[in-house]
Amino acid sequence: MRIGALIVGAALAGLVGGCDTLGLSSSSGDDVSLKSRYGSGEPIPKSKAGAAIEALIGQEISPELDDEDRQAIYEAQFRALEFNRSGSPVAWKNPSSGNRGEVIPGPTYTINNSRCRDYSHTIFVDDAPKVFRGTACRQPNETWRSVS
Repeated sequence: MRIGALIVGAALAGLVGGCDTLGLSSSSGDDVSLKSRYGSGEPIPKSKAGAAIEALIGQEISPELDDEDRQAIYEAQFRALEFNRSGSPVAWKNPSSGNRGEVIPGPTYTINNSRCRDYSHTIFVDDAPKVFRGTACRQPNETWRSVS
């Protein structure tokens, strides 16, 4: 089932293309339905979460992230955009790697009949913070697409 995949901070350093799906879609076109998988507790396929994160984070930090980090990043980004109030953070931590992060969604607003949100995603690798900011809009297929 193909649906737009998410992921992590949008427009994160080096957002590829201006319209990649956030939490949502990868540069390779692989799609992931976070809503159906997240709701059921079924994990997101590592390859899809990894591809989507790569598109948003870029090479600068991704070699330092393992599959569990990518899974946690992916889920936190979606939860923050989909469910949290403005300013209410979603934290994630991978006990295996020690990497952690936090996504803070901004207020919801409308662009061209789509629900959109700005966000900030801070990722700590070896306790060194990297901050990514972006804007994502919810798509009709219930995914989030990066627009900045």
